[in-house]
Amino acid sequence: YGRALEIDPDFAEAWAGRGRALADLGDLPGALPNLARAIELSPGYTEAYHARLFVHTMEYETLWTKSGKVRDLDFQSLTEFPDLRGDPVADRLIEQIRGDVTTLLDLGLKPEEAAYFKGWLARVSGDRERARGEFEECLKIWPWYAPGYEGRASLELVSPRPDLDGVQRDIKRTIALDPGSLRARGVVLYLHIRARDFLNALTDLKSL
Repeated sequence: YGRALEIDPDFAEAWAGRGRALADLGDLPGALPNLARAIELSPGYTEAYHARLFVHTMEYETLWTKSGKVRDLDFQSLTEFPDLRGDPVADRLIEQIRGDVTTLLDLGLKPEEAAYFKGWLARVSGDRERARGEFEECLKIWPWYAPGYEGRASLELVSPRPDLDGVQRDIKRTIALDPGSLRARGVVLYLHIRARDFLNALTDLKSL
């Protein structure tokens, strides 16, 4: 991507590609300026908004994990997203997520994508029931939409009494439809650690 940008500094797809690559490597702060530049160059470029939405959501999830309200490795007792409303960083991230979801909806997403992103926003806003309803609607519209299964599984994982068999079914379906889904593979890793199956967890880490 760097070489492409040397040739054409206004190549929006290259800025977005580099942003996605940095996000995949875990460099979330480094990804954001690249995605912002892609959007500046091409305001209707939905893939850049998708990627930035992913980055902001990962930032939010990192924030609640490190908030002190959840111990990083206490998977057995993780049953709810902490309420971070009032935290200035969390509030900023929620507004950024809401802004990108609104823009994506205005750009004319497919119905299943619109339902998915509405569910995503409801999830990080703490509205579990609305999130569940949107993910269900997403899958009703298009049963082959992999992110819908991942979204439903991720939401179920932190319910008070998670249906872990249902989570596993949804994640298997996600990976069958989208073998490259890093979020789905992250859920598999989480399930193995939660079950204290560290051998398979190590295998999961090597595959990410």
